[in-house]
Amino acid sequence: MRKIKYLLCVLPLVLLAGCGDSNTMEVNIEDGRITTVVTVDRNSTVNDILKEAELTISADDDITPAVTEVVVDGDSIVISRKNNVTVTEDGDFPQTVTVMGGTVADVLDKAGITLGKYDEINHAAEGYVTDGMSIDIIHKIPVDLTVDGDTTEVITSAKTVADLLDEQDISIGKKDRMNKSVDDKLVAGDKLVIERVNVKKVTETEVVEYETQTEYSDDMYAGESTVRQEGVNGEKELTYDVTYVDGKESGRKLVSEKVITEPVDEIIVEGTKQQEEPAGASGKTVVSKQKNYDCDGSGHGWYTITYSDGSVEYIDF
Repeated sequence: MRKIKYLLCVLPLVLLAGCGDSNTMEVNIEDGRITTVVTVDRNSTVNDILKEAELTISADDDITPAVTEVVVDGDSIVISRKNNVTVTEDGDFPQTVTVMGGTVADVLDKAGITLGKYDEINHAAEGYVTDGMSIDIIHKIPVDLTVDGDTTEVITSAKTVADLLDEQDISIGKKDRMNKSVDDKLVAGDKLVIERVNVKKVTETEVVEYETQTEYSDDMYAGESTVRQEGVNGEKELTYDVTYVDGKESGRKLVSEKVITEPVDEIIVEGTKQQEEPAGASGKTVVSKQKNYDCDGSGHGWYTITYSDGSVEYIDF
């Protein structure tokens, strides 16, 4: 009568002495991640032992030793099953990879696939594969995304800028700016900057300064002057198209200008009449005669008279 022990992921086995007789022996069968310890008659072949263990192999499977060889007590029979595994990256272009036994990592290596730091996979890399298994991989990369002046690192499976905008539910206005095209491919470490651009009409008022006109009169002595008309500033209205980027003004364009109040020019009258030489002032002539008013609004004041010899005289009026 046969005796079989099934062990999953068996560590080195310690066989207990005295558990059989001289006509039997124990053999290990390693079938992928399952190790089976079988007690069989001595001089049994690999084929005999497989039948005893009720294990079936296909023509594509590898087995060591060969099925016709006789094994001895404590030998191991190693079976490597042929596994057809489907590998899909990012939901597209599945490929079938054939391995003899092996792990998920072995399949990826044979398929020429290297997992990145942020990639996702539906099986552990150290896990054993089985025939018909599907391995799904989602490749992800880090991208710096700046929107409305705020920058965040996004771990994304997007392949293009358009994919990232869709993934992050970001809409782009007609006037908004991006440092990349929507069709650009994304790579790890990319920086996508989106600037929100708004243009608003802004109306402002501005002072229109008055001008000063000068008139001349021979009714006043040279050097005398008076203000005939006070100047008054005007006002105009300016309309701009102001551009804001992420809420901050970045430029403006004047689109219209309208005068609301016309300025009033200041008119100053200056005298041209020449002074007569005062009696008794031999050899001395009047160079200038300046009329000055008192600050009390009485209309009184004084003349400042400057003579050719440099002397100055003040006469009230």
